[in-house]
Amino acid sequence: MAARFAARLGRALSLTREDWRFIAIAVKELALARLRHATTRIDVIFHDLRQSPPDPVKECAELGLADLRRLSWAIAAAAARVPWRSDCVLQAMAAQRWMRRRRCGGRARRGKRELDPEE
Repeated sequence: MAARFAARLGRALSLTREDWRFIAIAVKELALARLRHATTRIDVIFHDLRQSPPDPVKECAELGLADLRRLSWAIAAAAARVPWRSDCVLQAMAAQRWMRRRRCGGRARRGKRELDPEE
């Protein structure tokens, strides 16, 4: 048990300030997604996840590939540790909101295919 704690502490200490910033944003986005999930019908949520951004952006200049990978990592890492259930739907909601706030496009996918509007 002590070795496991030491390994986790070592990993936490190796994170950069930017990693911690992304984790903090991920926790906030997951909390907002959880609140929305609790107060909104699921068909409305899935409809929103299928929608393209209102002002589509071909490239996301503000977020580079490294930041997109860090965003994905931060949401998954935070989802595994927050004290509420954060399954794939909440993670998709959080990621989509985060990317849209940064004016990046993105639609949710289930597995390897896009969500069908008729499903």
